Amino acid sequence: MKKGILFGVVCAAVLFISTFVACNSNEPQLSGTNPSNDDPYVELMQNLDDFHADYMANHPSEGSRGFRDFFRKLKNCVRADFYGSRFSLRPFVITIILSPSASYEGWINGYSIASQDEYDECTAKLIQNENLLCQINDLSSDEGDSGYLHNKILIELFKRCTPNDSYIKVVKTAVKIYAELTNIKVSANDAKVMISDLKDFMENVVDESDDVMAERMKVRFPQKANEIDVMKNYFVNIQNLNSIEEVHAYTLQYKAIIDASKISDSERMDLVSSIGIAPASMELWSKVITED
Repeated sequence: MKKGILFGVVCAAVLFISTFVACNSNEPQLSGTNPSNDDPYVELMQNLDDFHADYMANHPSEGSRGFRDFFRKLKNCVRADFYGSRFSLRPFVITIILSPSASYEGWINGYSIASQDEYDECTAKLIQNENLLCQINDLSSDEGDSGYLHNKILIELFKRCTPNDSYIKVVKTAVKIYAELTNIKVSANDAKVMISDLKDFMENVVDESDDVMAERMKVRFPQKANEIDVMKNYFVNIQNLNSIEEVHAYTLQYKAIIDASKISDSERMDLVSSIGIAPASMELWSKVITED
């Protein structure tokens, strides 16, 4: 497998579950008017920016340097995972296979695996935490099982693949795992397209800069430019939070604002589903890459 991706500095950590005293309310505060009248994304982005400003005012990032440094260690894996979830114009089934495949490749390419023993040690950590990492959360929403499927596939990839396996082997393994978990078969043609997508994404799109990655994705999917901007802003914003617990709560609020927006139903579903995968990925990688 070609490994030509320089992930640069092996980056820091993730996000997740628990406390969140939302900005004076449990409900997202939305603006009352649409500033553009004809572009619901203008209103959505304004509401998300307002929420973020309020959140940061109530949760200052002072003293969170340690967490941000930790986040950098995981950032490459999570970035590949997160943006990989939108690197497709095909249905959710493709996203939920391509995303953990990209995350797995992000680990292999971004971290030096010194030996099979080291790889086995990482796999053992995931297996040890499998029940926790594969809990099904937020089942009240349509994408509630996306984090479960994502983490389950990723853990199984560690069990069944090796650092030297090709993109073909990784995707075909992910397809097989998905079929085992859902009893839904993926066509050989879809698998072939995913292999090509994964190779293109890892070798030509992934970059240390979120801005660069977003622009490269827009070139491939100009019709998704607005969605890519929403996702990029989310990923940049969560890097300024204080803990994994905060990220989970922040993500719930972020998704709620998207759900309440005036963008199309399909775009809302795509965005909420993709953003919901990020915290699950971060929680998983935090079990492998520790703060020390």
